[in-house]
Amino acid sequence: MNDDDLEIYHVYPLQDLEEHDIESSKCPCKPILEISGGVMIVIHNSWDKRERIELHKQIHGNRIQ
Repeated sequence: MNDDDLEIYHVYPLQDLEEHDIESSKCPCKPILEISGGVMIVIHNSWDKRERIELHKQIHGNRIQ
Protein backbone atom coordinates (compact mmCIF):
# COMPACT_ATOMS: atom_id res chain seq x y z
CA MET A 1 0.00 0.00 0.00
CA ASN A 2 1.40 3.42 -0.91
CA ASP A 3 0.34 6.88 0.27
CA ASP A 4 -2.00 7.25 -2.71
CA ASP A 5 -4.11 4.38 -1.36
CA LEU A 6 -4.51 5.93 2.10
CA GLU A 7 -7.31 8.13 3.36
CA ILE A 8 -5.58 11.05 5.07
CA TYR A 9 -6.99 13.08 7.96
CA HIS A 10 -5.29 16.05 9.58
CA VAL A 11 -5.73 16.99 13.23
CA TYR A 12 -4.42 20.49 13.85
CA PRO A 13 -4.94 23.28 16.39
CA LEU A 14 -7.21 26.18 15.51
CA GLN A 15 -6.15 29.81 15.96
CA ASP A 16 -2.48 28.84 16.15
CA LEU A 17 0.43 31.28 15.78
CA GLU A 18 1.27 30.01 12.27
CA GLU A 19 -0.55 28.12 9.55
CA HIS A 20 -0.12 24.35 9.16
CA ASP A 21 0.53 22.51 5.91
CA ILE A 22 -2.59 20.38 5.67
CA GLU A 23 -1.86 19.29 2.11
CA SER A 24 0.97 16.93 3.08
CA SER A 25 2.56 15.22 6.06
CA LYS A 26 5.63 17.48 5.85
CA CYS A 27 4.44 20.42 7.96
CA PRO A 28 7.28 22.28 9.72
CA CYS A 29 5.55 21.60 13.07
CA LYS A 30 6.84 18.00 12.75
CA PRO A 31 3.49 16.20 13.03
CA ILE A 32 3.07 12.67 14.34
CA LEU A 33 1.84 10.17 11.74
CA GLU A 34 -0.42 7.27 12.67
CA ILE A 35 -1.37 4.69 10.04
CA SER A 36 -3.99 2.03 10.65
CA GLY A 37 -6.32 0.13 8.35
CA GLY A 38 -5.71 2.23 5.25
CA VAL A 39 -6.08 5.54 7.11
CA MET A 40 -3.27 7.97 7.90
CA ILE A 41 -3.87 10.52 10.66
CA VAL A 42 -1.49 13.49 10.66
CA ILE A 43 -1.44 14.98 14.16
CA HIS A 44 0.06 18.46 14.04
CA ASN A 45 1.89 20.09 16.96
CA SER A 46 0.88 23.59 17.94
CA TRP A 47 3.21 26.52 17.35
CA ASP A 48 2.22 28.05 20.69
CA LYS A 49 2.94 24.77 22.55
CA ARG A 50 -0.56 24.57 24.08
CA GLU A 51 -0.27 20.79 24.38
CA ARG A 52 2.37 21.33 27.07
CA ILE A 53 -0.14 23.32 29.12
CA GLU A 54 -2.78 20.62 28.61
CA LEU A 55 -0.33 17.92 29.73
CA HIS A 56 0.63 19.96 32.81
CA LYS A 57 -3.06 20.30 33.73
CA GLN A 58 -3.56 16.54 33.34
CA ILE A 59 -0.63 15.82 35.63
CA HIS A 60 -0.96 18.60 38.20
CA GLY A 61 -4.55 19.77 37.92
CA ASN A 62 -5.15 23.50 37.53
CA ARG A 63 -2.63 24.63 40.13
CA ILE A 64 0.30 26.66 38.91
CA GLN A 65 3.81 25.85 40.08
